[in-house]
Amino acid sequence: MRAKHWTELAATFVQMTFYFVVMALFFQGSCASGAHDLADPKEAIQEQLSSMMSAANENLAKAEDHHKKAIEKAREQVTFDLGDASRAVEQETGEYAGDLVKAWTDLSATVNMSKAGLAKEEANPISPGDWSGPGFAERAKLGAQIGATERLLKRAERQRTRKVKEADEKAEAIFEDETQKLGWKLGDLSSLSDEVKQSLEAEVEEIQTNFTRNVTAGKKTVEKAKKDDEQGRLVALERTLDAASKKFDSDQDAAVKKVNMFLAKVSKDAAAKAASIVKDVDNAQHVELGKAFGDRAPKVTSASKVAAK
Repeated sequence: MRAKHWTELAATFVQMTFYFVVMALFFQGSCASGAHDLADPKEAIQEQLSSMMSAANENLAKAEDHHKKAIEKAREQVTFDLGDASRAVEQETGEYAGDLVKAWTDLSATVNMSKAGLAKEEANPISPGDWSGPGFAERAKLGAQIGATERLLKRAERQRTRKVKEADEKAEAIFEDETQKLGWKLGDLSSLSDEVKQSLEAEVEEIQTNFTRNVTAGKKTVEKAKKDDEQGRLVALERTLDAASKKFDSDQDAAVKKVNMFLAKVSKDAAAKAASIVKDVDNAQHVELGKAFGDRAPKVTSASKVAAK
């Protein structure tokens, strides 16, 4: 697409140059004939036209050569920017996975502590066989709460890899979108985009492993109750588990918010860098055409107009 755009630009200019040269030389030849010039006006026109067209083509070739170099430089910059951004995504994705695992580990530790406390109370009830007593009701309530929390943890564990992969895919979409836009100006960049995508996909599992390998739960404590207050001890376990579940939800939400804010910044930065690259290429093209043809240089089409075609 960029080659076609440059060719159309150059062809338009050469046609304009040819037209004005012919008109100017025709006028000059007419004047010479009117003055009874001895030289053949047609031959003079042909010689001057040939000379001017040769110079125009030479200038155009120089401008095109400089343009190719500007394109190569821009493509190198895109490669560098994508590599830099993909490494940042890998780091953030790993931290995201680590945050999710840390939240899961903390809640899981509280569940295990609650189960141990419940087992202890069930092994030494104050009123064995008393189904109507407060201890029995609280043990049943705590058992149900533990079961619900364990189901929550299982769902979270299944969803964790998917959540990390979704964050990775959002980053891939950002890179693919920007390379497609730049392709209108710099040529096909799909191979570069595919390379970055494949690299990120390959890293997802390893990243999760690296950032979650040494995750440990924080210290868990339960509010104290009187030695003979069975119900109070069970209620304390319930409250601790309830608080841990709420913290788990809060930590999960915070992790998602953090990674989404990061991806929004990645998108903004990628768009800004792409716009800067296109601007540099357009400026370089304008300068080289100006050097070659002066005020007669054709206008450079902006990237947004090219992409809209």
